[in-house]
Amino acid sequence: MTVEFELKLSTDPDTLDTLASTRLPEGWQTEDWQSSQLQNHYYDNEDADLLARRIALRIRGENGRYTQTIKAAGQTIGGLHQRLEFDHPVTSLALDASGFPDQEWAGWLAAQVRAELLMPVFRTDFLRRARRLRHVSGTEVELALDLGSVSTDDEQEAICEIELELKQGEAGPMFELARHLIEHHPLVPDNRSKAERGYRLLEWHTPPESRLAPLELAEDASLWTIFTEAIGTAWSHWQRYEKEFLSLPSVQSVEQMRRAVGLMRHILVCYNGLPLPEMVQRWTRQLTRMMKTLHWVRYARAQNAADRIILSTQGEHYLPHHEEFEDILPDERLFASGMEQTQQLLSSREYARFSLDMAEFLLLPPVPAPELQEQAAERATALVIRQWGDLQTIWREAPVAADFEYYTQQRRLLRRALWSSLLFGDLFEHRQRDLFIDPCRDLLAGVEDIATLNCLEQMAKQLPPETAQEVANWLAAQRETLWTALQMTRDRALRAEPDDLESD
Repeated sequence: MTVEFELKLSTDPDTLDTLASTRLPEGWQTEDWQSSQLQNHYYDNEDADLLARRIALRIRGENGRYTQTIKAAGQTIGGLHQRLEFDHPVTSLALDASGFPDQEWAGWLAAQVRAELLMPVFRTDFLRRARRLRHVSGTEVELALDLGSVSTDDEQEAICEIELELKQGEAGPMFELARHLIEHHPLVPDNRSKAERGYRLLEWHTPPESRLAPLELAEDASLWTIFTEAIGTAWSHWQRYEKEFLSLPSVQSVEQMRRAVGLMRHILVCYNGLPLPEMVQRWTRQLTRMMKTLHWVRYARAQNAADRIILSTQGEHYLPHHEEFEDILPDERLFASGMEQTQQLLSSREYARFSLDMAEFLLLPPVPAPELQEQAAERATALVIRQWGDLQTIWREAPVAADFEYYTQQRRLLRRALWSSLLFGDLFEHRQRDLFIDPCRDLLAGVEDIATLNCLEQMAKQLPPETAQEVANWLAAQRETLWTALQMTRDRALRAEPDDLESD
C-alpha cells in the first residue's frame, strides 16, 4: 500500500509540448523523459456501488504488462490529490480478488469480483511522458505530461494535464516547483480525477450536498483548530461545486461557489485582530475579487427558481397559465456573460496561485501564534451572543403588516449569523445551537422565495391583461402564505433569549 500524493494541473496540448523542454528552477536535477501509452479500464457494478463508496478500481495496460489498482477514498485540495493506492500485477484485463488489500471494505469488493458483478464501465487512453526530478533537499517528484482521452461507449472527453507526484521527501519543494510552472505556463489546478471524469460521462454522478453542516468540535478546541477546520470545510464546498461547474456549468454550482467564498470571508472577519499568518492575510484581496466576479449569480438564482416554477406542471398550487409563461422565458444566453466571467476566473493565474496556496496551507499549516492556540469558547460565545442579540432587536422591530423588503434588507446579517453558528455552534449544547441556526436558515430561504416571486411578477407584466391578473392573484396568495411562514419563524426565534446560549 502507498499513499498517492500528487498535484494535478490542467492545460492545453501546446503547453504540454513546451513543458517537455522547459528549464526548471535552481536546485532540481532531472532524468531523461520516458514515454508510454497507457490504457486503463475502470470497473463498477450496475448500481455504481464503487462510486458510492468512493473506490476506484482499474486495470492498466502498459507495454504488454497489466497492473490492477485500487484507489480508496481520500481528499482533494487545490489540485492536490491524496488517496490510498493498492497495486497488484495481473496477467490480463480480468480482475484478481487475491490481490486485494487486507482492509474491511476489500472483503465486499472481493465478493463482487467472485460473483462477476463488476464490469468495465469506462476507459482512459493517453500518452504519458514522465521523468523523475530530484531536489537538493532530498525531495523526489515525478513530472508526468498526459495527453489523450477518457471515454465510454457513447461519449469521449479530452485529457490534457500534468501531474506532479511526490515520490520521496517533503512536499514543500513540490509546491514551489508547481508555483514556478504556474508563473511561466498557463496551468490551472484541477480537482477532478480521471475516474471522476469518466463517471461524469456515464451520468452516474450524484450532486453534492448543498447544505453546510456545523463543524464538529472538541469542547477545548483552540481558535487555530477551528480556523483551519473551517477554512478546509469552506474550501471543500467550493471545490465540490467547482467540479460541478467545470463538468456542466450551471447557476446552482456558481451559487454554491459564491456561498463558500462568502463563508471564507466571514471566517477572516471573525478572526479580525488576531495574528493570522502572512499567507492568510493575502487571501482577503483574492476572495473579494472572487465574490465580485460571482455577484451576478444572485439575480440569476431568482430567475432560475422562477423558471423551474413555470416549467413545473405538478403540485396542487402550480402557476396558472404556465404554458403562456414558457413563451417569455429568458434566452439561455442571458447568463452567458456571467458564466464566461466565472470560467475566466477559474482559468486565471491569480486563481491558480490562490488554489495552490490553499492546498499548501491545509496540508502544511504554519505554526500559529500563541494567541491562536487559546481555547475558542470565550470568544465564540461573545460573538454568537452579540449576533443573536442583534437579530433579536431586528425581529422585534419587524413590521406586523406584510413588508417583504424589511426581511430582504436583513439578508447579509442573517447570512453572517448563520455562518457564525456553523463555525462555533458545536461549542454549545445542540438544542441551543439549533435555536440559533434554524430561524436563520428558514428566514434566508424565505428571502430567496421573495426574490423568486418578484421575478415572476416582472415576467407577468409581459402577459395579456386578463392572464396577468390571474397570475397576480396567484402571486398574492403565495405572498400571504410566505408572510405567515416568515412571521411564525420570527415568533419562534423571539422565544429564544440570548442568555440561553451558553458554551458547554
